[in-house]
Amino acid sequence: MTAKNKFPVLKTDRLILSKPLVSDVPDIVRQANNKKIEAFTLNIPHPYSEDDAVSWLNMINQGWNEGSQVTFKVSTKTDKEFIGAIGLKINKRFNHAELGYWLGEDFWGAGFITEAIGAILNYGFNQLNLHKIHAHYMEGNPASGKVMEKNGMIREAELKDHVKKDGKYLSIIQYRLTQEEYKSIIK
Repeated sequence: MTAKNKFPVLKTDRLILSKPLVSDVPDIVRQANNKKIEAFTLNIPHPYSEDDAVSWLNMINQGWNEGSQVTFKVSTKTDKEFIGAIGLKINKRFNHAELGYWLGEDFWGAGFITEAIGAILNYGFNQLNLHKIHAHYMEGNPASGKVMEKNGMIREAELKDHVKKDGKYLSIIQYRLTQEEYKSIIK
């Protein structure tokens, strides 16, 4: 994963996962500028501005160039609408990655993120040959855990009062899937 490598495009039944572009900035702002999105994430502020979107694009492009991150925009196949983002932060030393994602509120509950996670797990294990992919959610957002479970991810820990957000300590619930576990569920 370097600037020399072509950025992958992943397709599912209803989605296209591809490289976020500067032309996506207005859509990124429109979807991310939501207090509910900020409430369930650690790194998306509210209000969310154009400068925030440009900084995010710069960060994920740098991660791609360094081989430490691959982040996709999530778009619908039917109208190519930007609906969110999903990606992997890769730890080469330990051959694992942290899965992260967010989805615009108008698209919650339609199974889109479940579908996108499936594509990312396939990519991470079969293209990047990762040993393990892990993800977490903050207490108060159990729907995020449900989409992980729908993809076979296994709850492995609750980190009590692990993060501080808006002056309040919150617990983190962590999930995992190893390559061996992944292969056993896709038979």
